[in-house]
Amino acid sequence: MMDRQDRTCLLEGLLKERILVFDGAMGTAIQARNLTAEDFGGPDLEGCNENLVRTRPDVVLDIHRGYLEAGADIIETNSFGSTAIVLAEYRLKDSVHDLTQAAARLARQAAEDTRLQAYEERNRLRDQVNRLKKDLDDVKAVITKVSDERK
Repeated sequence: MMDRQDRTCLLEGLLKERILVFDGAMGTAIQARNLTAEDFGGPDLEGCNENLVRTRPDVVLDIHRGYLEAGADIIETNSFGSTAIVLAEYRLKDSVHDLTQAAARLARQAAEDTRLQAYEERNRLRDQVNRLKKDLDDVKAVITKVSDERK
């Protein structure tokens, strides 16, 4: 896992190269999932997207991964409403820190998983290119041998 300084250097380097793409609306993506009250933690918590980091972290991770796979360079945490005022409506005022921290962990996990996946894909591609190059070198050697024998 990259530390904060490494991530900052990477971000600064990318910003010098190109425009970076942010993820989309987390709330809209959550609504598109048609989740039930139980998914949120019960009827009293229905609509509390921030609580999904506890009750349905798989959904939050999937949304993050979807944005990253679609080309987002930067994703935000699922913590838009993680303030004492908003969470007090759901009697979760004392959970602000825990929910925000869990949201950050999930976003970091999705980013690391996607980065690892991209790294593994690059390695597979590199290996395939190397195998193809070897095969082409073998074909070239055979053609050269046949050509030399004909002379």
